[in-house]
Amino acid sequence: MIRLLKKHTVLTIFLLCVLASVVLSDLIMAGCAYRETFFHGQTKEMWIASSQELDPVGPAVERSIIFVHGFAGSPFDFKPVGEKLSQRGFRVVIPVVPGQTEATLAYRRGDYTPEFYIDWLAKIVEQETKRFDKKPYLVGFSMGGALSTVVASMGTVDRLVLLAPFYSLPYANDLLWTLSRGLMWVMPIVPKLAKGRINDPEGYERYTPGSMIISLRAFDHLEELAVLARHSGPNITIPTLMLFSPNDQVGCFVHAKEVFTSQSNVKFLEYPRSNHVLLYDYDCEAVIEAMIRFLTKA
Repeated sequence: MIRLLKKHTVLTIFLLCVLASVVLSDLIMAGCAYRETFFHGQTKEMWIASSQELDPVGPAVERSIIFVHGFAGSPFDFKPVGEKLSQRGFRVVIPVVPGQTEATLAYRRGDYTPEFYIDWLAKIVEQETKRFDKKPYLVGFSMGGALSTVVASMGTVDRLVLLAPFYSLPYANDLLWTLSRGLMWVMPIVPKLAKGRINDPEGYERYTPGSMIISLRAFDHLEELAVLARHSGPNITIPTLMLFSPNDQVGCFVHAKEVFTSQSNVKFLEYPRSNHVLLYDYDCEAVIEAMIRFLTKA
C-alpha cells in the first residue's frame, strides 16, 4: 500500500510539473505574441511591414506579376527579384498574405481557412486582369506556391512560377500533422526555431521572416491547403516553372515533382546547394536569372 501511495504521489507530482511547464510556456508565448504585434510596423524595412506595389520602370509591358509569399513570411521573401522585374516593365504586386505576419496577433492566425485564401487571391488576380485586360503572371513561394497552384488551376493566369511550393513536409507529414492537431488545444502557438531554412550564412543574416511565432491552427490550415494544391496541380495547363532544392528541409521535393509528373507544360529546375528559402540562399542569383528568363520569354 505504501509503495502504491508513493507511486501515486510521484505520478501526481510529475503530471503537475508537466501541467506547470505547459502553462508557463503558454504564458511566455502569450507575452511574445502580444509584444510582436504591438511593435509591428516599427521596422525600417517596409517590405516586411506592408504590401508592395511597384510600377514599371521604363517601357511598360502592360502586365502584372503577382507574388504570394510563404507561411509566416512577408513581401520581403521576394525583394531580391521584385525590383528587378519592375525594371523589366512589369507591374509587380506583392501583397501581405492575411494572417501570416506579425501584423496579426498569433492567436488569430488560425482564423484564415484555405477557402478564404483562395477567394482572397482570386480577387487580386481579377483586379490585375482588369487593369491591363491581360491575365497576370503568378509567382508563389512555399505556402504561396500551394495557394498559387490552386488558383492557377482555375485558368485565370497566363504563367506560373512555383518557388519551393509546400505540398507536404519532407518527413512523416501525416504523423506531424496529426500531432499538431492534438497539441494546438494546449499549445496554440509555438516559437519558430529559425528565421528560415537557408544554407548560406550570409543569406540567413539578410533574411527576415514575417513572424517568429507559429500558430498550430494556422499550420493545420496550411496542410489542408497543401492537399487541395496536390489535387489541383494536374489541372494546370499553362507554362509553369518549378524551382526547388532536393535538399529542402521544409517542403517535400519528391512529392512536389509527383504532382506534375506527366505534364509537359511544367519545367523543373533543381538547386542542390540551397535549402527552402531559395532567394536568400547560395543559388539565389541563378534562381532569379531563371525566373526572369521564364517570365520575360516572348
